[in-house]
Amino acid sequence: MRIWGGAAQKLGNVDKQEYKVKCKIATPHPLWSLGSESPIVTVEIELQGNVKVRALPALSLIALPREAGQRREEYWAPFSLNDGKTTTEWATLTTAEGKGSFGARVLPFDLLWARAKSSVWPSQRFLGTIPPGEYRLRLQLDTGDDKRFLSNEIKVSIQR
Repeated sequence: MRIWGGAAQKLGNVDKQEYKVKCKIATPHPLWSLGSESPIVTVEIELQGNVKVRALPALSLIALPREAGQRREEYWAPFSLNDGKTTTEWATLTTAEGKGSFGARVLPFDLLWARAKSSVWPSQRFLGTIPPGEYRLRLQLDTGDDKRFLSNEIKVSIQR
């Protein structure tokens, strides 16, 4: 079940307990200019329920098609909730007293990226990977129990 706009999503059983996940993303500047400072993206993840789950957060950019029927390229960049930097490690998210909140400030130009529909782990710089254009930006949170949670979407424009 996917609910857009940062709404809470219910997840099945983890140790026989149900939990909810709410993901939000924001950026003060939706116009990104390559060759300038990296924009800042803030992410927030809220968990409700007594939970200990492996998770991998990532930024996702989905190209908006210019013409009907045009294929949409999608890119992803996993990051650490501890420091907002590229990671290859899954994090363990644990709630205390049934609630947990996690967040990070992420600099997209500093992350390593790759096409989403590829077997290649992200290892390329933003500038050499993602062409200029209009994109939908969102946070995706993959969990060790094969679930994916999505945040609200923000339209961003990437220019040279």
